[in-house]
Amino acid sequence: MPSQREITLTAAFLRDPRGSAQIKSTVAAIESLKHGSWNNSPSTLNMASGIDDFIKAFTNVRTTKDGTYQDFLKEGNLRYKRDEFFEAATAYTRCVVLSPLKDPGRAKALASRSAVLMNVGRFEDSILDADRALEHAYPQELRFRLHLRKAQCFKELGNLTRADEEMSKTRKLIEESKATTEEQKSEILAIAERTFAGGCDVKVRRVKVEYMNPPEISHGVSENLPCLSSAVDICKNEKYGRHWVATRDLQTGDVLLKEEPAVAGLKIEAKWTHCAHCFRPSFTLYPCQTCNKDLFCNTECKNAAKNYHTVICIPRKKYEDEFQRKFDLSENIFSSFTRIFDFLAFLGLENCANYDNQSLPQTRLMTEFLNLVHHSVPYEEHIRSLCFDIIQFCFDITDREKLLKLSEFCCLALLKHNANSFSVEECFRYSRTDEFDLKHVAYGSYHVASLANHSCDPNVVCVYYGKTMVCRAIKPVKKGHQLFLRYCNLFYNLPKETRLERLSQYKFDCDCDPCTLDWPIAKLMPKDPAFSLETQTLWDLVKRESETSGLAMNYEDIKAVKTFDLAKKLQDSYFEPILQSRLDRGYKLIETAIFYHWAVNTMTYSFYPLLTNGHTNGFHHV
Repeated sequence: MPSQREITLTAAFLRDPRGSAQIKSTVAAIESLKHGSWNNSPSTLNMASGIDDFIKAFTNVRTTKDGTYQDFLKEGNLRYKRDEFFEAATAYTRCVVLSPLKDPGRAKALASRSAVLMNVGRFEDSILDADRALEHAYPQELRFRLHLRKAQCFKELGNLTRADEEMSKTRKLIEESKATTEEQKSEILAIAERTFAGGCDVKVRRVKVEYMNPPEISHGVSENLPCLSSAVDICKNEKYGRHWVATRDLQTGDVLLKEEPAVAGLKIEAKWTHCAHCFRPSFTLYPCQTCNKDLFCNTECKNAAKNYHTVICIPRKKYEDEFQRKFDLSENIFSSFTRIFDFLAFLGLENCANYDNQSLPQTRLMTEFLNLVHHSVPYEEHIRSLCFDIIQFCFDITDREKLLKLSEFCCLALLKHNANSFSVEECFRYSRTDEFDLKHVAYGSYHVASLANHSCDPNVVCVYYGKTMVCRAIKPVKKGHQLFLRYCNLFYNLPKETRLERLSQYKFDCDCDPCTLDWPIAKLMPKDPAFSLETQTLWDLVKRESETSGLAMNYEDIKAVKTFDLAKKLQDSYFEPILQSRLDRGYKLIETAIFYHWAVNTMTYSFYPLLTNGHTNGFHHV
């Protein structure tokens, strides 16, 4: 299963149109860094692929640099006419974010997104966007359409009282319209009545998603670290540094860690489709009205984010709107240094400015953060200098000593982020094909998880319940053995030389069995095991098997408990009574199926029946 590596800093062009010698010097130094000097963090059985239909539509719509909000409004309208509803919703979301707060373009985008959501059967979301459009400068002569749409949605939801109320408002607005003749009013009213009577013509399968709670930690919690199982001890020696060790025999599926991130943030490509606070996908994202940068799925998430968002609300706006434009930052440089705002927000501006002040008490999160290892990179002085320029430009801070301390901390934070952060994944189900996949949507700093070492054949994997990381044993582990995650690709997917090259940024020599014994990659392995498996295999459930990407299974099959039980039974054949060779694609399939069973069970999907009543709405769009 290939790894999607998060590039936190890479060679790029950063030009100062006004010829600042200091910035040019900084940029020249950063540009001299080789690609891969700053690479991604430890990730966990990642897959690089699309996600749900709406999320996948992101890649089909131009980036913000390619057009104005008017361009996105036009593109959304074009997509809507083609019945490309998810692409249209994405374009309208971008229009909402890019348009001024009271601009009619924002109201039109919200109204248009409301129409899209009704067409895909998301009636509650359609009502929400219609209300938002009514709160903005939506044209008075067209407001009856929004009340009609709300009436249709309330009717579909079974709330007939609210539906009648909205229809009364619709009739009143049509009758009071001064832009039409009496004959036109009668015609419009007749169309509205037919539209309401006919109901909604939902054109895609409606999906209900429920997010599951993470499982409880196995074998009780550690006395010192409540997020860690008592079956795991944090040890330290000269060879391995700090590492995890099993304090008892572990079985496949044991939950060893349940940890919240100390610092987390959405990846650039997910900000248009996921809430900035809960990281869940949403059709109705709406930006902070102060900075217009972070998007939230509802008022609850917006209010919950206030404690940390307030710290960086205006500064990050200045960074994205002014600093980036002034110095023409490349996408890689821009996204890399965006991370410093997350660190300042979550760890606290004053705490960061006093991170090395021994006379002041540190918060638990700051103490844990400072204890994480990091590795030096070339030109740290220049990276620190750019941090100084960004903070000075974006924050209202005049104290030079404080600016220096913050820039020192931000440079350190970037180095620690590079060595310790994880890519947060989410599982999505394609409604049209009934297949599933994983996608990186965010990054997070998980301090306890960061203490586990790497293996190209790990015995522990991670899945995510929203922001919560859950680590589970993927194979049986004996008491006293070290527990490993992975920092890059598994040995199945990449040859040893490539793996070692990617691991070089972490400054250690990997001595796992695949590296020391030169285990082959999957495509060079036999398909079947060297011994007899006297039971049904998983092959019957697999629609296609890729030597590099794992497997493609029907969602319901991989989700089923019977699939896990079968995979676990087959896995036991390799470990008991004596350890059998696992160097075949059959075992790879077993372990992959176990991991994906956990991944898809982080949420549940259920489908509403597809409504095809044959009626055509009289007012499709706005």
